[in-house]
Amino acid sequence: MMVVRNLFLILCCVVAVVFQGKASRTDTVRIFSEAMQKEIPALVITPGELAIGRRFPVVYILHGYGGSYKQGWITQVKNLRDYAEKYEMILVLPDGGASWYFDSPVDSSYRYETFVSEELVRYIDKHYPTVRDRRGRAVTGNSMGGHGALFLAFRHTDVFGAAGATSGGVDIRPFSERWEIAKRLGAYSEYPERWDAHTVIEQTHHLIPGAQAIIFDCGTEDFFYRVNCDLHERLSALHIPHEFISRPGAHHWKYWKDAIRNHFQYFDDYFSAQGVKGMAMPVMGWSSWNTYQVNISEELIRSQADAMVEKGLKAAGYQYVNIDDGYCGGRDESGMLLSHPERFPRGMRVVSDYIHALGLKAGIYSDAGANTCGSIYNGEKTGIGIGFYQHEFQDAKRFFDDWNFDFIKIDYCGGQVLKLDEKERYTMIREAIDAVGRKDITLNICRWAYPGTWAEQVAQSWRISHDIVPKWSSVKYIVAKNLYLSAFARNGRYNDMDMLEIGRGLSEDEEHTHFGLWCIMSSPLLAGCDLTTIPPASLALLTNPELVALNQDPLGLQAYVAKYDGKGYVLVKDLEEKRGKVRAVAFYNPTDEKIKMHIDFRDLELGGKVSVRDVIHRKEKGVYRQELRQEIPAHGTCIFRLEAENRYEPELYEAEWAYLKRYTDWEKEYAAKHGHLKNASGQVVVKYLGHHPENYAEWENVYSEGGGEYILDLFYVAGEDRRLTLTVNGKEVETVSLNSGSWEQPGRHSFTVSLQPGYNCIRMGNPTGWAPDLDCFILKRK
Repeated sequence: MMVVRNLFLILCCVVAVVFQGKASRTDTVRIFSEAMQKEIPALVITPGELAIGRRFPVVYILHGYGGSYKQGWITQVKNLRDYAEKYEMILVLPDGGASWYFDSPVDSSYRYETFVSEELVRYIDKHYPTVRDRRGRAVTGNSMGGHGALFLAFRHTDVFGAAGATSGGVDIRPFSERWEIAKRLGAYSEYPERWDAHTVIEQTHHLIPGAQAIIFDCGTEDFFYRVNCDLHERLSALHIPHEFISRPGAHHWKYWKDAIRNHFQYFDDYFSAQGVKGMAMPVMGWSSWNTYQVNISEELIRSQADAMVEKGLKAAGYQYVNIDDGYCGGRDESGMLLSHPERFPRGMRVVSDYIHALGLKAGIYSDAGANTCGSIYNGEKTGIGIGFYQHEFQDAKRFFDDWNFDFIKIDYCGGQVLKLDEKERYTMIREAIDAVGRKDITLNICRWAYPGTWAEQVAQSWRISHDIVPKWSSVKYIVAKNLYLSAFARNGRYNDMDMLEIGRGLSEDEEHTHFGLWCIMSSPLLAGCDLTTIPPASLALLTNPELVALNQDPLGLQAYVAKYDGKGYVLVKDLEEKRGKVRAVAFYNPTDEKIKMHIDFRDLELGGKVSVRDVIHRKEKGVYRQELRQEIPAHGTCIFRLEAENRYEPELYEAEWAYLKRYTDWEKEYAAKHGHLKNASGQVVVKYLGHHPENYAEWENVYSEGGGEYILDLFYVAGEDRRLTLTVNGKEVETVSLNSGSWEQPGRHSFTVSLQPGYNCIRMGNPTGWAPDLDCFILKRK
């Protein structure tokens, strides 16, 4: 069980060393441990230049007995830094002394379980661009470090998503007289229960099948071979998936140097499967379409790029200068794309080079079909036949090799005309782009509706609505489209609410709502005005560092609706640390009159004194208890940063927060949808669940502080008998028949469920028939 403490980690010394011939960088850091009241050194190896807006998974590597942070892995595995570069990972090598990486019950100066799993992880997340989620963390080690890696991972499944060990001492009890273990636990003959509680093989009860990726190995001549085989047999009996490698070898570096290669490949496969490799923050920049549509030129693009630098937008985090439709001049006889002879007479590479020379990134446009939107709706004859259709690999090379662009928006006007399949088209284009060999290409799907969960395997963002225009009705419409899509923004993939209309005629309150909600909902931020003439107030809003920070927060979360009272919405999301004490909250008023809004802090899982800061106006609002009240103008939004004394375990989980595997924003057979129901807790339910194995609702972040038995009260709607199967962490709990007696009034059914400490996954559906509509569920400890 993870014990949560308030920890203050102080960087006492950072020494950066760049090794010749290596793109990776190694820092030596010293971290003050509150738990042990001493500094602990560590090496941190980062993959080359850490690109702005990207985040990286972390592998913690623990040394063996007799080693140290600077003696062992870093000296024996000469190419260790190359692994950081090859797999784009951050590697962390902490000093573990002779600790065996547990908290000693007899010596308070040895509390390395707390140090590694809490203090070190928190420090690394704070000071490096990490993926701040268990899915972005792995831990491994050799010998004593192998014991430590599996011991920590098994006991802290909410911290580490993957774990490994090579020649690990996974059962220390047969070796009770060796390696100073008795100094940390007491004699085995006197305290056998301590040894049982601090050895890896007795921690398997914490594991849930499939919840963690596990790899371990041991040489057949190693003195730890038998205990590793015992662990393999124990995990197999418990049906815990894992990879156990047994091969000739002994307890020495020759074996470990070979073994660690397998671990890195295994972790890379895991991180890739989780979608966290090179996790990016929402794109920030400027796009030509809103103001200029197809009427663009090299001179215009250069002037906007210059203005991005001169007006302070680059300094505020805006990176991309995106050229939309109107740049192309057709194809030559070989099918090669040409630039427009009048608008871009010197070609497109000249333009991208100019943008890059300013320290910015360059974006371009195409269509998944044959013709662009400009050719269909703007009379742009040179847009005919220039889409990706039947030119996928040729165009990908042209855009990202010959012309050296970094981003592409791919429209669907031509694809719609040809009645092409969206998933097939965008997947094929993604494969063509990947074949160019660059890993830094950002792709945006512009299908004007949420395309489906397949999109996260293809693109970094996807449009969810029709094109924005500089009118309040358009902003309101797009916000409404995104209110209940928070579950689909994950792993560095985002719902795109379209380009910004800041500086194009909206009122001040409307601009605050427009930009503020785009920020808290983690939409890409692409300015669409003429940057050379942007009004000062609009520029100040676009460069507001506190709003931008909400958008670029390292957790990459989209705010979800915590409350709706029939008029105004309260949206909330974590900042900086999942389930930490800092949250952002927005009071949004879409109506045409001012309204009074409030939220109980308990409904935001916060307690004690809560410090409140207005991030739009950048001023402190005060310290509050119990609740927050605010009058909101018509079309207005207030956004606050809340920092509380306490964070409570959640009880309520709305159906509209769930991940719906088959959800899409157009007609699809057996695909769940959101629907309004006045009598539901948030006036929204999930409808049309079931009739397919993948048509389920899933909450993957159901949190329990200590684990144990809970009563799950499900609120549902069914005017006829409907069957529902409930699973928790992959195990079926119960299948029941439910009928609330009406399609307007929710009913309630109680389940008893067992939760593990930390995060749990709850799924509801019916693979063979319709399930009831879902309102919410409430969890309370038995």
